[in-house]
Amino acid sequence: MSCEKFNLVVEIFNNGPMEKVEEWIHDDFLFFKEYGMQDRDEWMAEIKGLVEGDFKFADPTLVAENEDVLVFNHIVTDENQCKFRVTAVNFLKNGQSLRLSTYRTQLED
Repeated sequence: MSCEKFNLVVEIFNNGPMEKVEEWIHDDFLFFKEYGMQDRDEWMAEIKGLVEGDFKFADPTLVAENEDVLVFNHIVTDENQCKFRVTAVNFLKNGQSLRLSTYRTQLED
């Protein structure tokens, strides 16, 4: 299984710079989350603080990758110290993320 896009995404979100994130995100990008949707500008504004801050993917794991899709998991811990496995599904167009949807599964301690 190829892991080229997976390695790129982990690298740019863990180390920046924001310009690399902008290159990864297609102009027609949409982010779907459990309670709504964001366009490219809305999502980029929200994610900027993470990328430029000290955010790092914890335990990123590739699930699937080909020319059409990139699926991976990583672990997040919320403000209450609850841990979640996040599954991120990226549909790709021209080698960029066109559509992104994430889902969180709470993990047992």
